[in-house]
Formats: sequence, C-alpha cells, structure tokens
Amino acid sequence: MKRLGSRVTILERGEKFLPKEDKDITDILHKRMVDEGVNVLFNAQAKSVKESGEIVVEVSRHEQLLPVDALFVGVGRQLNIEGLDLDKADIELEASGQKLKVDRYLRTTNKNIFVCGDVAGQYQFTHAAELHASIIIRNLFSPFKKKLVNDYLSWVTFTDPEIATFGISAEELKKRGVSYETIAEPFSRDDRAITDDYRDGLLKIHISKTGKILGGTMIAPHAGELIQELILAQTHRMSLADIFAKIYPYPTAARINKRAAQNYQGRKLNPRSKKLLRMLFQLFG
Repeated sequence: MKRLGSRVTILERGEKFLPKEDKDITDILHKRMVDEGVNVLFNAQAKSVKESGEIVVEVSRHEQLLPVDALFVGVGRQLNIEGLDLDKADIELEASGQKLKVDRYLRTTNKNIFVCGDVAGQYQFTHAAELHASIIIRNLFSPFKKKLVNDYLSWVTFTDPEIATFGISAEELKKRGVSYETIAEPFSRDDRAITDDYRDGLLKIHISKTGKILGGTMIAPHAGELIQELILAQTHRMSLADIFAKIYPYPTAARINKRAAQNYQGRKLNPRSKKLLRMLFQLFG
C-alpha cells in the first residue's frame, strides 16, 4: 500500500519483526520497509477505534492516537472444532482445549480417525497438508508405517524481497544438542545481485560437522525459487561439497548457493594444506 501512495503503520505486538524468522533476515526486510517509509511500532497493539477515525494504540504500555483511513487486521487462525461433539468419538484435546491430541502418525486418540492439514495443529500450510495426506495414504496401504517428520519442511513469506526458510532451525538444532555451524553468505559481492540491485540479500545455511545441509534461510527477490536446490540437497542428505561440485551458468541468481559452498570449501585451505599443494605443484606442475 505504501507503494500506491498510502502512509502505512504496522503494529507488532512483540519486540521482533516476523518473530518466527531469523532475526538477521528480518532485520534486512525491516530496514527495507523503513527506507520506503513504512512505520513499524514494536510492543504495540490497537486497543480501540474512535468515531473520529483514530486508533488508540498502546506502545510499550503508553497510549497514543493514530489517525487512519483503513485497518488491515491479521487475526490469525484457530481450529474450527467447536460443536463437533468430539468426546463422543473418543477424540481428546490438548490441555489448552484448542488443539487435538495427535500422534506422529497423524492419528487422534481414536486410532481409526486421522487428521490432515490445519486441524493437525502444526504448520498451517497447503504443502504441509500435502505432506500429511501422503503419509496417511501410504500408511493405509503399507505394513511399514511412516511417522510425520517436519525436518524437511519449508515455507516462503511473500514479502518484497521474499524470505524463504527450510529444514531445521538453529533454535531446534540447539534444543536437540546437534553440533552444527551456520555460514552466512551476503549478496553484496554476487554479480547478479549487483546487476539487479539486491546486494542487501543474505543466505544462511546450517551445516553439520561433516558439511551436511541441515537447514537455512534466505532473503532475496525470488528467494522461494533460489532456495529449492538447497531444499532438495537437505532432503537427500547432501553436503555443501555437492553444491560446490555443480556447474552453474554465469551469471544466474542461484550461483549464490555455489558461492556459499565455495567459501566454505575454501576454509579447508589451511597453511598446512597450502604447503602440500605447493609441493605437489612443484613436483607435477
């Protein structure tokens, strides 16, 4: 709306912009929006609307008036399970009363009833529902039951620029006690980013000790497309070395993935290995 000439103010209840995403990534989007003139208020929420067309906004426990012409309210979603008499079907709810009790096979407490999509109470994405459906159908026809694993799920936030996230987050890796490293690759020296003017982009990849891709996130134009090969690599337990070995046409935007792999591989050239390479060159070069 700002690009159409409106003054825009975003009220964010928390201290962080897009709290489910990596802060380094969202800081870039936040800066972009502020540079374009969008006003973002943190620790803020609308309390009431006056007849004069003003909103009473509470910001860090202090109220102020915000004149507006229109409101766009992101209310979120909640499961529509009221009035279904679930208890009569032996289907139990979580302690909060807002979600169904569901096991790793997407079964409710009534083992003959499965759930798929938003009602499963996890990731509310169309492609998450596709994953649920594939697991349920497979398990109906196979003696070898498959559990729901969200480690390979991804999503895209369609802002401008886009934010694409995949795999296991840094927070989850820490919680599981997994040894990992996060490499960050800025777009500032990428030739395509320089040409198309999105040098503020950023790619972050979480990798294991052996270089296996565990997850990551990116902010850039068409990040949802650029990150697809990293999703494929993570799904098939590939490493950054596999990305490094791929030949990318120049100057495609996806070369940022190779650049990240190249810089990671380059760190293996320690003084000892460089000395060995010089000796080999002298012998065989």
